[in-house]
Amino acid sequence: MVRKVDSSINTKINKARFPRQCTLESFDFNFQPELNAKQVKELANLNFVQKKENVIFMGPAGVGNYRKNLVMERN
Repeated sequence: MVRKVDSSINTKINKARFPRQCTLESFDFNFQPELNAKQVKELANLNFVQKKENVIFMGPAGVGNYRKNLVMERN
């Protein structure tokens, strides 16, 4: 059953055609030192979904907001 779910997830990710696949483990927190790694890892637990809270990544252009979203999509 786990393989079927993993296969389904991978198929959907491939169909989404993300420019690259990023994971939280491969994310370079040194790229954006102001980014709180602990907070990002907490968000990856998706506790905000159960609490029915929203999460918005904001910042000026060029600070990695798109990449953070890709990581959250993958995790």
